[in-house]
Amino acid sequence: MIRYPHAAVTAALIACLAAPAVMAQGSTTPPPLKRNPQCNVPFPSEAFQNAPAGFQGETLALLSFTVKGEFRSARLLRTSGNEALDSAALRAAVGARCEPLGDVSDPQLQDALIGIPYAFTFDKTSSAGSAQTMPVR
Repeated sequence: MIRYPHAAVTAALIACLAAPAVMAQGSTTPPPLKRNPQCNVPFPSEAFQNAPAGFQGETLALLSFTVKGEFRSARLLRTSGNEALDSAALRAAVGARCEPLGDVSDPQLQDALIGIPYAFTFDKTSSAGSAQTMPVR
């Protein structure tokens, strides 16, 4: 699998997802979006607790939001190697919410979906086990 720098992936995904709404309005300047929006993305703790001892992996998912910060969809971009954890991460993402991602009154953004890649990190190699959900910047 080809690995791209996280910042390049983020910029490309946001540009691709917001572009249709911009082009539909005939504008050449894309509407401004927040660079680092505050989002709350739940972590699939229960699934992580059931992961095999010593498991380490990261699920990369693209979460799509409206400009208002409402969750719309989640898609697997890269598997952690554990199908159950990947599925749990996508199910947990349904509860994600963000602050408004741009000007909610801007007609160019009304139908836009903004994609933000998130990494769900699973690490049961240590006795305490660590886990986190972080946006990919």
